[in-house]
Amino acid sequence: MKKPEIRLVDPKEDPRLAEEIWKSLDGNGSASYFLSWGWMENWLEFAKERAITLVSIEEGDLPTAAFFLGRSSVTRHRFFRSESCFLNTMGVSACDALCMEYNAVFGKSFSCSEFLGILENLPFSWDEIHLPGLDAGCFPGNIVNESISPYRWVIEREQPAPYVDLKAVREGGYMPLLSSNTRAQIRRAQNALGSGCPVRVRAAESVSSAVDIYCRMIRYHQRSWNSRGLPGAFSSEFFRLFHHSLITRRFGKGEIQLLEFSAGDRVLGCLYSFVYGGRVHFYQSGFNDEIDRKLKPGYLCHTEAVKYNAELGHSVYDFLAGEEHYKKSLSTGQNYLVWAKIQKPRIKFRVEKNLLGLARSIAELRRGNLQEKQKSSFSLSFYWISD
Repeated sequence: MKKPEIRLVDPKEDPRLAEEIWKSLDGNGSASYFLSWGWMENWLEFAKERAITLVSIEEGDLPTAAFFLGRSSVTRHRFFRSESCFLNTMGVSACDALCMEYNAVFGKSFSCSEFLGILENLPFSWDEIHLPGLDAGCFPGNIVNESISPYRWVIEREQPAPYVDLKAVREGGYMPLLSSNTRAQIRRAQNALGSGCPVRVRAAESVSSAVDIYCRMIRYHQRSWNSRGLPGAFSSEFFRLFHHSLITRRFGKGEIQLLEFSAGDRVLGCLYSFVYGGRVHFYQSGFNDEIDRKLKPGYLCHTEAVKYNAELGHSVYDFLAGEEHYKKSLSTGQNYLVWAKIQKPRIKFRVEKNLLGLARSIAELRRGNLQEKQKSSFSLSFYWISD
């Protein structure tokens, strides 16, 4: 088989070529929305000040796979400097708070050795390549446990991504798929609303109504998070503007779903999701903080969103990564995502690993000593009480 060739494209200098290559690999839209051209086009607009390269893997002058690499110098723990690359992300924490999920190399899959060969032949130097939010079922997320000597994998974290099988909902209803405890919680919340006060769903039908629901969701979201002393996702201007741009660009393509839920004259909350290839990716929410928490507006909104999307004929309602209790309770299955990086055999990485290991050991020792002191204090107190 002919060895694949690597072609680098600067998306700022040749945006049409970058679009052509990416779209040629999209096929039937089976990839996640985070790899769709709609997301990528918007992302590239916001990445114009960053060093971003499109890497196209070609055979016979035709692209078979592609991925974007953000490049930057990263300094960790004040001393460890690394020339880093970031798969389909920028490598800037404030910007990557967009949370790339179901990340992958777009197009053809490769063996571990083939992938390393591609990385080794990149015409620029790098120390490590960050691979955030990989779909563990797709390349390269499915090779993170394979040997890549002399390089090494660093697994930063793994998280479930719960989802609801909407085909199963259509066949037998949603409630029977849930645990008895979750069903009871939902029914109590529905009963608390009153029999003559069902939850209504209003879907945005235009860009202007989508932006209206989006802005209302931000207000609810921020009030809720700020009341707990936390900044909230939309405290970032970059985050707000990115999604405002995405909504205005892609709503007309049927890729953006904004739903508002109400009961009687009370708005319960709003949900913001992406729709692509039959999958609905729930992304953000905002619930009315003036509603009694006992009404569980989050549970009620997601329950109605699941039913709504099942009726539309979609295949999956995906809660995306997270171990929040509501995601587990309302889901019928789960995928897995992994955050990893590939490191070259650098002495600095070995030193960093050893120092971090030492720091963890010291912290565990201190925790152990503290627990022993607490036990001793408890025993002494119990002695005096008994006396």
